[in-house]
Amino acid sequence: MQRGFSLAELVLCLGILAVALIFLTSFFISLYRATDKSGNTAVGTRVAETVINQQLHDIFKGTHPTLTKAGFFAADAAPGVSGVLQLGQTEFQYQLDYATVPSSGGGTLGAGLASNRLKKVTVRCWWWGTGANAQRAGQGRLSIELHRLVNENDEF
Repeated sequence: MQRGFSLAELVLCLGILAVALIFLTSFFISLYRATDKSGNTAVGTRVAETVINQQLHDIFKGTHPTLTKAGFFAADAAPGVSGVLQLGQTEFQYQLDYATVPSSGGGTLGAGLASNRLKKVTVRCWWWGTGANAQRAGQGRLSIELHRLVNENDEF
């Protein structure tokens, strides 16, 4: 005489299977979110690099709509220049700020030499929420911040 599984054994087996499926599903959802955030962070970094290069190029070549090279090095701006770039389905917003680098003596670093002032340029790029510090549930802060030191004698 052959004996089958009891109802209790079947319920226990289905319960273990259900728990395993829940864990696997949550693992794959977490993996998808991490992959999505990583991809957007890479693209966001590239957008931030493009913004900083384009803005500095336009300022140094005299083609920027609102800033001249002299005006850029004469004053600080926070907030400075802002805008939006659309790449595929993702909208990247950016904010570019710049500040004079102070010397240890309290003046402007490089101001004693002709055309040798130094600016710290910061660009914040975000692709979710209303600002660079907004956080998305399950992914955290979806933004990138890059810095660059720019000398008045640089070429762009």
